[in-house]
Amino acid sequence: MTKMDTFRKICATTIAVAMTSAALAQPPTRWKDLTADQKVDRRVEMMKKRLAISDAQAVQISNVLHQEQKTLATDREQVKSAPAEQKMLARTNLQKDRLAGKEKVLTALTPDQLAKAEEIRKRHVQKMREYRMFMHHERFDQR
Repeated sequence: MTKMDTFRKICATTIAVAMTSAALAQPPTRWKDLTADQKVDRRVEMMKKRLAISDAQAVQISNVLHQEQKTLATDREQVKSAPAEQKMLARTNLQKDRLAGKEKVLTALTPDQLAKAEEIRKRHVQKMREYRMFMHHERFDQR
């Protein structure tokens, strides 16, 4: 094997490692860049991971979320296109449909999973409160 062959192998290996590292280092896809179906799939996968839902529950929840996605898209369109005096009613319908979808998802869970989901929700709410307080203070500290 000549020095040139060795050099080529080293270069090829270096490029392969660099490309693999770059591919693995890609940031995860942002939520806003996902399609509606991808968002539903991510939510179901997260529930599988955090709440240990069964495959049957996953299918049931996925169906509910897909239907909810369509309903809420229609509701959002109605809010956008509603005349000023009808906007409040359209927003109320959007909220009702959102809560109805949430209730359908929750009915698919066992009591243990419901308790775990509530614990996760409380933690999330607390994190958001802390974040908002932090951001609020940051804004005023800069003045």
